[in-house]
Order: sequence, then C-alpha cells, then structure tokens
Amino acid sequence: MIEVAPIVPMLESAMDIVPKLRRAFYLGADTLTEEKNLERFREAAGQLGFELESALVDTTDKWLEAYARAQETDLVILGSNAGINDWNEDRAKAGVLKQTSKLSVTNHDWMMPFAIIGVTKVPEELGEWAAKAALAILGGMSPSAIPIVPNSRRDIWVNPKIIDAAKITLPVSMMRKAKKVF
Repeated sequence: MIEVAPIVPMLESAMDIVPKLRRAFYLGADTLTEEKNLERFREAAGQLGFELESALVDTTDKWLEAYARAQETDLVILGSNAGINDWNEDRAKAGVLKQTSKLSVTNHDWMMPFAIIGVTKVPEELGEWAAKAALAILGGMSPSAIPIVPNSRRDIWVNPKIIDAAKITLPVSMMRKAKKVF
C-alpha cells in the first residue's frame, strides 16, 4: 500500500466552503519534507485553479508572523510543524485563536489544535491491508500478485474552538460527522 495524503479531497472540501477561492497560503516547517509537500500542494493548486503563496519557517515567531500574513488570503493550509525546534504549542494556539479569520485546513492530525478542518489518513487502513496481504500469502498467493494500491480512507476533523473564534460557519453535515478536537 502506498500512503498518499488526501490533498485534493481536502482542498475540494475547502472549495465547497470557500467557493470563490483564488489565493491560498501554505505554512510549514523549513525542512526538506515540507519542501516536497509544498510542491504537491502547488501541483494541486494548479490543478484546481488557485494561486498558492507559502512560507516555510524555522521558529514559532516566524510561524506566527506567517500565519498572520496568511489571513490575507482565502484559505490557510497548515503543513507540519515538525522541524520547528523551538515550537511552543501554547503560544501557537493563542496566536491562532487571536488571529484566525479565514478557513484553515491540514492533512496532519497533530496540527488539528491549530486548524479548523483536517482531512487525514486513517492509520489503521495500512495495518488492515497488511494483515489481508499476509493472509493471502499464507493462503498461497504470490507476493508479486498482490496489487499495489493507494490508501483511500479518511478521517474528517473539526476544531470548534477555532471555528467559534473565527466566526466561520461550516456545513451542518460536516460538523455532525467530523471528529472534534478540543
């Protein structure tokens, strides 16, 4: 199984909420991994027809400054904070609550304390697939006969505290079925 982040489905969900999405802002840590993730988001932005600005930062202060700038766009996309060595969760949460006025999304469950919506992979999916593949091999199937497939299950998350602070209204169906972060 190839793990694929649900980037396009997440952005399509955001576009349902922000139908006139023209500009988005990607914010992540200044790491090689985040550079690669940013490129994936640039490709998706081109495919979906909106401009993507970005900042990859190495301190909490720079993250908060970039987050404030991101509020000038239509959508804020939060990449990972892994690699921000002085990361201060309490300061980041306080800054987000104070500054948020635009929809924010992430595909990382650990970034949900800072985002309004999350669309994340379901970790159990890989384990369940691996178990089925192992049973098939034990049943006589050749490992080369097992198809390579991408993950497809997703969890939807919402953060009611940031939703309230930003005065943003999400679809009732999303609020009803999403996992809540408090």
